[in-house]
Amino acid sequence: MLSGYHNQISPNIPFKADSAITAPLAKPIETVQKTIEDSFDTLVGGDEKKSHARRNAIAVGSSVLVLSGLVALLNPRFSPKLMEKLKSLSGKAGKKADSNKSDTFWNKFYKACEKASQKAIRSFSFISNFTSAKDSVFKEFCTEEKAFLGIKNKSLRNALKKVDTGVRKVLKKPHEAITSFFDKVSQRTVLAKYEKSSKKMDSFEELIKMHKDKLTDTQKVELEAKLAEIRKLREYFSETRTQERFAYQEDAMKNLERDFWTRYRAYKNGFSDKVHRAEHVDKNMTFWAQEILNPVQTKLKEDGANAVSKLVGKEANGAYDEVLEILAPHLSLEENALMKKSLKDVSVSLEKANKSECIDYFDKKRDLTLGSAPTDILTALVGLGLSGVALTGADNNDERISKLLTKVFPIVGGLGASFIFAAQLISGPIGLVYSFGVGALLNYLGSFADKHILGNKEVKGD
Repeated sequence: MLSGYHNQISPNIPFKADSAITAPLAKPIETVQKTIEDSFDTLVGGDEKKSHARRNAIAVGSSVLVLSGLVALLNPRFSPKLMEKLKSLSGKAGKKADSNKSDTFWNKFYKACEKASQKAIRSFSFISNFTSAKDSVFKEFCTEEKAFLGIKNKSLRNALKKVDTGVRKVLKKPHEAITSFFDKVSQRTVLAKYEKSSKKMDSFEELIKMHKDKLTDTQKVELEAKLAEIRKLREYFSETRTQERFAYQEDAMKNLERDFWTRYRAYKNGFSDKVHRAEHVDKNMTFWAQEILNPVQTKLKEDGANAVSKLVGKEANGAYDEVLEILAPHLSLEENALMKKSLKDVSVSLEKANKSECIDYFDKKRDLTLGSAPTDILTALVGLGLSGVALTGADNNDERISKLLTKVFPIVGGLGASFIFAAQLISGPIGLVYSFGVGALLNYLGSFADKHILGNKEVKGD
């Protein structure tokens, strides 16, 4: 159970009536906890009391880890970065196959790799889109009025409409509020990254001004003209312009669900041809949400890359590089090295911020539009319930409060943190590690409150 660590579900303590339900999730949680705890004991050892406290923190953190993984497992969305790597692998394999046409073995090997990569891309896209379909269905259930045209009985149809009205009255605002909250957090994350880049650009320009007096009058005029150009180029990354691009994405996605289900109906119609059914599935596994928005995202990426390149360059020099060329003859080796390092920091920061907008946020926005956030939270809540977090097994009120502080509060807090990290465009292994840490930290705080405020020396059942 999530609220009870492995000690609580030992053979000496009988399961409650709901053990058949909680057992499926309790087992993987126990396994992760035991693996981490055993590794910790082997590496650290030390004082028994401190070790016990740390084991508790680790157990809570690993419970958060399992539940976060559960949400990812039941709501799988494969990152564009993975897709790009697979596409790159497929392309390289294709080129290798072409260059080894005379060698039958390697030619077949690379062709097989190319085919496998392409199939993986189609399969992962299909899984992501199936997840989006599930999210969209749940969103419609919570927010859209249903006509029930397929119900011929008028009384039944009217009754279902009343039920639908009641459901939407309860669920529509929370669904929209959750989606809006995560969208705003993601937007603030992008804006914060651009702000960080802006500060690095300010620092670089301060360095430029420090060496301005070393230039000739002609060079000073040239430098001022270049700095004026830079100020205009920097406007692209301002909050105002970024908010305009957010609005552009919002507008581009307003009919996403309609187009999404139009594609689905076209896909489904292909199943009527029994002879070519397998071929139809194989050829149409990469459709729906991502493909619909590819042109919009491609434009954003191209515009962003162009704006970055004009400032810091890529294949050709950018405006900042040209400024450095004006200054370089008047700088010492140390000064030149410092300027180049500062410019490199600007370049890296700006590219990361723009990627955050054009790739990370765009993909998050697409998922949010289709209803991903409420579905993820619902999955997590179900996991919490199945794991027995609701303080079951507490014998009295003191023990219930103790468990609340040392187990429920840390686990719920850690899981909540995992959603915030995802909204901040921190996902994958890094997000899971952060969530683990938050759960463990909250356990320490809860244990401290339990011991020093409530006066409990030890949580019963530990």
